[in-house]
Amino acid sequence: MKRIFLLIICLSGFFAYSSAQNIMVKIDDEGNAGYEDENGVEILPCKYDATYPFVKGLGKVYDGDKYGLVDKTGAFVVNPTYNEMDYDMEAGIYRVKSGKEYGILDSNGQVILKTEYTYISPFNCYGKAILAKGGKMQNDPSTKNDFVSGATFGILNADGSIAIPAEYKGLYEFALNQTKVPFKEGTTMLWKKWFIGDTLVTDCKYMGFDKKGVSFYNAGILDENGREVVPLNTADWLLQPCNGMVRFYKAEKNGHSVGYYDINTQSSYTVRGIAGQIVATKYWTHTDFMDEIAAVNVDDKWSIIDKSYNTKISDLKNIAKSTTCGLWQILKSDGSVQFLDKSGNPVFEGAGFTNAFFPRNQKGTDFNYIGVEKNGKWGLIDLSGKEIIPFEYERVNDCRYGCVQVKQNGKWGLVTLKNEVVVPAEYDLLAPVDHENPKIVLVGKADKLWYIYNTEKKKEMGKGYARMGYFNDGLAWARPADMTVEDNNANRLMADGTPDVKNFAYVIDEDGNELVKTPVPTKSIEDVRKWMDKTGHHELNEMETWRLILQLTSRKRHYPMDTKIGEDEWDY
Repeated sequence: MKRIFLLIICLSGFFAYSSAQNIMVKIDDEGNAGYEDENGVEILPCKYDATYPFVKGLGKVYDGDKYGLVDKTGAFVVNPTYNEMDYDMEAGIYRVKSGKEYGILDSNGQVILKTEYTYISPFNCYGKAILAKGGKMQNDPSTKNDFVSGATFGILNADGSIAIPAEYKGLYEFALNQTKVPFKEGTTMLWKKWFIGDTLVTDCKYMGFDKKGVSFYNAGILDENGREVVPLNTADWLLQPCNGMVRFYKAEKNGHSVGYYDINTQSSYTVRGIAGQIVATKYWTHTDFMDEIAAVNVDDKWSIIDKSYNTKISDLKNIAKSTTCGLWQILKSDGSVQFLDKSGNPVFEGAGFTNAFFPRNQKGTDFNYIGVEKNGKWGLIDLSGKEIIPFEYERVNDCRYGCVQVKQNGKWGLVTLKNEVVVPAEYDLLAPVDHENPKIVLVGKADKLWYIYNTEKKKEMGKGYARMGYFNDGLAWARPADMTVEDNNANRLMADGTPDVKNFAYVIDEDGNELVKTPVPTKSIEDVRKWMDKTGHHELNEMETWRLILQLTSRKRHYPMDTKIGEDEWDY
């Protein structure tokens, strides 16, 4: 019995200690702050300017314009010595400022980086922050914001370790996407001022650098560990490394040259020289390396080269590379289309294709199928070259949710991957299917109206509409061509302003029945659906429609205290 009694006492003490760990901010009558546990036991007396909720066993205390940290006993583990102290929840570290300089503490309050940096930015989603050392804060007159001027820069990891030492006057992210000739694709360095509060936008796998910080021309490249992988002055313009290769443009005495820099061999290869300035070039000169190959344009003829700069295939009219299925498409001089794998080796030899398109990166698209043309007819093949949809159509589209849009005799229809008809080829337009085994497909006719096609009943349902939304749980919005919207209080509330007919519609079911014949906002279709799920999917009468409108505007109707609310605004 004595042992049981002692055990009960020990357990009681344990539970009392555990519950006491729930420490809360306490404010006294004079506005001073401290901490107490959930039982009201004082942990830190109320004599400080502010205290903050505990994070990972530590509480931040503000005392006389300085911040510090206390543990759960109320003892200071970091005395109030910092002007600023911000905890990064993702990184689990404190960014602190003492005077004009920043540093880093770990989650236990231990110093990781001394306060010797002019600026440390917040961490981005990749766990990277910019470091600035030396220089000064300067105000930009155009934005009225402060930025770091004259400093050297580096990169900090989320664990507090330095990825790139703060030794570079110029440090540039690869964050500027190129879409125009001559660069056409890829990403270049982005020069910018480092404003207070800005974050990095990339994973910093590669960074451009130079010693002056005024331009990224002639810059070199560092990897994520701060190792120099491309020296300064290698070229005037470098693009982001891709599979160990860097595309470059270099000014020459009588024009410029284009080529590649191999990070592994630390060597350059010039593809060709071109007359005129770099930015004056009117065509795409060469591509990034996609896996093991790249394409080079010489005199408007494309060639495929490997990383040893051997020509795999030449005299091509055009090239395209897929970001979805991983293949290259080449148009040969004889007008035939061929596909290459990631190493530049031909696939589908002798297939006789004359046109093709890669699957687009859209929701529901199956990237394992390619639309191709052969003998003037289109079909669908898989990545092994096997015929899936026979070559009997004027056009085919991507395979989406197991269905393929096909064009025959100038009209569109829908088939499965077994070429089974889902929707007959009788329509001017077909909306893309939005799920597998679609029961409803939206079809467009010559009258420029959209109709419901029921694939189970194999017929159209209801009348045509100028615009329609996709069905969800048996309901969709539909706007007749002649629908109008009154400029009344209810519609203004629903529209958050002047009602526009383009943003309103009726609500219909899969049989084409108009269940809500009063225009409601298309953005509110989910709220309408939830309301009708409770009341039942049926055509609303006048009273039910009135109640629905009240429901949709309930959170937006506000009245002065002395206003008498009319009977038409009450739902009893």
